[in-house]
Amino acid sequence: FIRNLSTGNINEWHWSFGNGNSSFLKDPLPFVYPSLPYDAYFSVTLNARNNALNCEGNISKVVQVLTDCQIRIPSAFSPNGDGLNDYFYPLHALKVRQLVFRVYDRLGQLIFLSRDWTKKWDGNFKGQPMPVGVYIWLMEYLDPAIDQQITRKGTIGLIR
Repeated sequence: FIRNLSTGNINEWHWSFGNGNSSFLKDPLPFVYPSLPYDAYFSVTLNARNNALNCEGNISKVVQVLTDCQIRIPSAFSPNGDGLNDYFYPLHALKVRQLVFRVYDRLGQLIFLSRDWTKKWDGNFKGQPMPVGVYIWLMEYLDPAIDQQITRKGTIGLIR
């Protein structure tokens, strides 16, 4: 969903959607990016202009187009600081509402809690690295597509 938030005495708009498509409408018609076998990024640019004052401004935002919005949970992660797979979190949880994501140790102690899918567990608890092992996760959320509360649970392997 793309919205025009430009203000002022504007009489010309030019949208570029980063995929070869463009529009000269103030508020472009809805459209769908093509389905690809991989996640893709498109730069959306709006150029707004006042011809009488010969004044213009532009803004660009990157739009991520996912192959699907199915939530995926990794089975292992390695928080060793190498920049690869250092965090544990639910992937593609963009559209969920009322998310509660928890991680427990093998004794049932809560060691991570988040209500924001972009907040990631770094393998630490109270500032200390947790040992290599298997941890339990529990995720509860409202799926707005079906207006239903969903509960999922599983395990994650922490490797270093």
